Amino acid sequence: MLCTLPDITTSSPSDDPELGGACLCIPEVSAMFFWRVCMLMLAALVPMSASAHPESGIAVDRLGQVYFVDTGGAWNIDTHGSLIQIPRNSSQNLRSNAMHVWEHLFLTGEFRARADLLSGLTLEQVTLRPIGASHSIYEELWHAATWQRTVVERDQATGDDYPRAAPEHEQQWDDVVRLFLDGARAAVAWAESPERLALEVEPGVTMADELHSLAVHNAYHLGKIVALRQMIGAWPPAHLGG
Repeated sequence: MLCTLPDITTSSPSDDPELGGACLCIPEVSAMFFWRVCMLMLAALVPMSASAHPESGIAVDRLGQVYFVDTGGAWNIDTHGSLIQIPRNSSQNLRSNAMHVWEHLFLTGEFRARADLLSGLTLEQVTLRPIGASHSIYEELWHAATWQRTVVERDQATGDDYPRAAPEHEQQWDDVVRLFLDGARAAVAWAESPERLALEVEPGVTMADELHSLAVHNAYHLGKIVALRQMIGAWPPAHLGG
């Protein structure tokens, strides 16, 4: 899973082992002036909502990415712990990085791309319920896809948590796969606008919070689907190999 960087509040960033000594220590004689300049630069570079630690010259955005400035320029530590130098005209690059994180959460990471994970299954396989399993593959995905649509389309949750009947035709399974993948792409589309992510959907809860919760919910049910595939001898998908 994506790692969460620690909340950094020290005035000596280079002492933090998590950063691998990446930040530069500033001479004491000009530190106060330098960090004020740093924060002005960060305000111009970071297009999304962020929390800042003025005493350390560090800003952290809603995605957990860390930004700081040294004499070599502006830098970003992403959610994988990678250190990246930020180009001067970087608003578009920052937005692309944010989109990459959401695509990773909903479509491509952490283990298999979602489309691959759900591929190569027959109607018989998706309706099997092994001994000890609470639901079939079809039921798990139907539930995840339905809840995902409720979140991304901002609908009220209504109806059943799981389908009342098993599918009778393979097209019904294909339709649920399509509903899930379309919903995942719609979730990623929210990240195209930082303003939409910052939208407060209920007191103290933003749309970004809702999407993070949704990504965890999806991961839980997709994990159950992989476990079910393993139990019925349908993992990995035949056309993908190990």
